[in-house]
This record gives sequence, structure tokens and C-alpha cells, in this order.
Amino acid sequence: MLSNLPKNWADIKVYQFQELNDLKLQSIEDDDMSSVDFLMNKISIILDIPIDDELLDFEFDELFDIAEKVQWINQKPPTNANNIIKLNEQSYHLIELNQLTLGEFIDLEHFFAEDYHKNLPIICSILYKKQKKDEWNNTIIEPYIYDVYQRAKLFEDIEIQKVYGIIDMYLRFKKIIIDTYKSIFSNDDDEQKPKTEEELPNPEKESALEKKRRIEEEQQEENNRKYSWEKMIYQISNGDIIQGKKIFDLKLIYVLNQVSMKQAFEI
Repeated sequence: MLSNLPKNWADIKVYQFQELNDLKLQSIEDDDMSSVDFLMNKISIILDIPIDDELLDFEFDELFDIAEKVQWINQKPPTNANNIIKLNEQSYHLIELNQLTLGEFIDLEHFFAEDYHKNLPIICSILYKKQKKDEWNNTIIEPYIYDVYQRAKLFEDIEIQKVYGIIDMYLRFKKIIIDTYKSIFSNDDDEQKPKTEEELPNPEKESALEKKRRIEEEQQEENNRKYSWEKMIYQISNGDIIQGKKIFDLKLIYVLNQVSMKQAFEI
């Protein structure tokens, strides 16, 4: 069994990394999980074997000896990402982030906000695409019309160190986007800032009218957060639903430039 012990992150698959992350979160939430239970589950994941009689027969010192040999698991995987991933004889290429469409960016925002470790295979399925050359030797990138959930299954079984870097890569890209287009994202940033004690409402002192206004403002803020992208698309398409659907396929940078121009000229 110990001959199969992984030596570094190159020996750990994406699904194992996700299981390790889930185990870590579970240990934080579950006060009843003992250190031995945690250790046995971790070894089970690393060795990719069930906690059966063979693992249960290990002495404590043997388990801790294994834990010592895999101390590297307590560090993050390398923050690099392969430009090309080969799956089932098919090559998938990491796309340039500045070439993302608005639809891809919105989906990435959703999966990152929800849990980017849990959704890593889905994120991979968005950022890695098929490519081909046309008759003039131009690179044609696969359109975003496939099932990301179905394709995500392919990325569960690859080594985590091949793709883990796309997390930091995307987060850095997003920061650049937000900093560059502050006028567009400033409202979202303001709403996410924690309020001071003076800014927090005091239900005991507010009048019925003040309470009514506060509830209306809170509802408006919630609607702005919930429908921020829909609102942007509605404004760009001038309320044309058919045109609105087409906007999802436009490049993100182009759309943000258009919104910035509309804001600057108040049109």
C-alpha cells in the first residue's frame, strides 16, 4: 500500500483534491470528528482506497508515519496551469482571458462566487476549449454552446497541478477588470462594504415611515445585486430581448467599453 503513496501534487487528481477540501471543511464544522477519523479519511482519499479492514488494521504510529510522509498535502498545489490538456485523445486549449465572452464571464462569476474549489471541473470546462485551424490557418475557437456540466466530468480525473493555477489566474484578471471599469462595478463594491455602527438601522428608534423607506432601499439593493447583469444587458440592447441574447456572445471587453461609453456620454 505504501508503495502507492503519492509523492507530491502531481500524483493527486482533481476529484481527490476536491474530496480533501471537503474533508477539511467537514472537520471544521463537525465537532465530533476526531483527529484519528480525520487522518484515516485523509489517507483514504490520498491512497484512493476505501476505509476497509486493511486501513483499519493500521496502528496509530503507522498512520502518523504516513501523515508525516504527505506533509506537502497541507500546502496549496502549484499555481501554474497547463496551456493544453489532452483528454480522450482530444486537446483542450486554455483560452486568453481577455477573449472571454460576456456569457462566459457571467458564468465564471457564478461558479467562482459559489465555490471555486467545488466547481473547479466546471470552471476548467469553460476556460479550456477545442481549437482548429481554418483554410487560411487562422485559429478557430470552439463556441460556447456545449454542456459545461457534461464536459466537467472529463476534468475530474486529471492531475490537480495541471489546472489549479487557473483559479489565481482568473482572480487576477477579474481584479484588473474591476479596477479598469470602476465606474461600472463601483455600485457592487459599495454594496459589499460592511456598514459602520452609525450606518446600521436602529429599529427601536425609527419611525414607521423610516422603516418603510429602509425596507424599500434594502429591497432595491437586493434587486440591483440579483439582476445587475440583466440590467446591464437590458440597457445595452435598449430593451430588445432578441438583441439581448446576442450580447452574451460578444467579447466581455467590448461590452464593458460600450457600457463605459454610455455612462460617459449619458446615453
